[in-house]
Amino acid sequence: MGVVGNVRTAGTDPTPLPVIYLPHRQAPVPIMNLVMRIEGDPESLAREAEATAWDMPGEINVYGTEVLSERIRSFEWTADVSALLLGAFAVLALVLGAAGIYAVVSYTVAKQTREIGLRMALGAERHTVIRMVVAHALKLALTGIALGLTGAFSLARSLGSLLYGVSVSDTATFTAAALSMLAVASIASAIPAWRASRIDPIVALRQQ
Repeated sequence: MGVVGNVRTAGTDPTPLPVIYLPHRQAPVPIMNLVMRIEGDPESLAREAEATAWDMPGEINVYGTEVLSERIRSFEWTADVSALLLGAFAVLALVLGAAGIYAVVSYTVAKQTREIGLRMALGAERHTVIRMVVAHALKLALTGIALGLTGAFSLARSLGSLLYGVSVSDTATFTAAALSMLAVASIASAIPAWRASRIDPIVALRQQ
């Protein structure tokens, strides 16, 4: 009798399941796995091991051989597909968020053409106009980030089974996501802000 280290038998689940090892004669099972540590080409050696098993006396059936790395991948494919889908949806959400901020800021600039022209006619510098437009975009982004983080924290625990090596309340991940969204908002508002700074005050004041 002895104690061995923890073994993960269900993929990358961070919590190993309790297992008891029993001698085969005490608890015989009809299906067994033979694990070998080998050097060289695993495929050729696997075929030799399979042929040797077939030649052994008794009713022995070999159901196939598999490299350990392939076995591990078969456990992880669900997590890999889920991570790929979540990543794709995250990129799509980021693109849609940037497009939405760009559209809203562009619309706001178009609606405030007279106001911006009046400000510039009264002496407002171009960098002041750019700062005003970008500040408006960042205010919208901060509101969205606050709502998004609230929803993310509330839904994070439901995604805990898909995470490995990362906590559901990982501060660095949430901070990086928020900063990335702020950077995207700044970039998305750059073109409308530049257009606003190029408004001709005379033309803007003539608009009805």
